[in-house]
Amino acid sequence: MLESNVLSSFAVNVKLRRYVQEPSVEALCRGKKEYEPPRFMTCATCARQLMEVEEKRGEKVYSGDSMMVAVARMGQVGTDG
Repeated sequence: MLESNVLSSFAVNVKLRRYVQEPSVEALCRGKKEYEPPRFMTCATCARQLMEVEEKRGEKVYSGDSMMVAVARMGQVGTDG
């Protein structure tokens, strides 16, 4: 869906996910089930992951020169989702 929208010159909205139950690096090294507190994905992390997918797939959907607009934590005050 992302590819067809970009290639058709449509605007694309990507909803950033909230990290939930992400293990800490230390816990991974020790093999324990300890998790970081929940947090939101940053716009920079989203852009980096989109570029990683593009590099792996090579679909030429976007590049480092593509224009992107990012808005973090948009929504109503006091809501959690």
